[in-house]
Amino acid sequence: MVEFAAKVAAATTFEEMQNVINESVSEIGLMEFMRLDHGAILAKAGVDCDPKSVRVIMGNPLIMQANSGTTARTIWLSAKFCAAMSCRRGS
Repeated sequence: MVEFAAKVAAATTFEEMQNVINESVSEIGLMEFMRLDHGAILAKAGVDCDPKSVRVIMGNPLIMQANSGTTARTIWLSAKFCAAMSCRRGS
């Protein structure tokens, strides 16, 4: 995600950002943003049934843009800001 965020931040046009996103999505057109292992937390909390639970946060920024009803320029600027903030946090 850090490399992706840096590439999005480096994009100077919406078209460049589209290329970065298209290179980063899976064969089904989605990318994984975060994986949370709830099972590991439950196991550490003492649940003794060997819990298996994972939450996966995934999507496609271009699909979000198409469904949001806002302009491409607004989405590009928002993504660039978020990517810059992510790089500053080191995540």
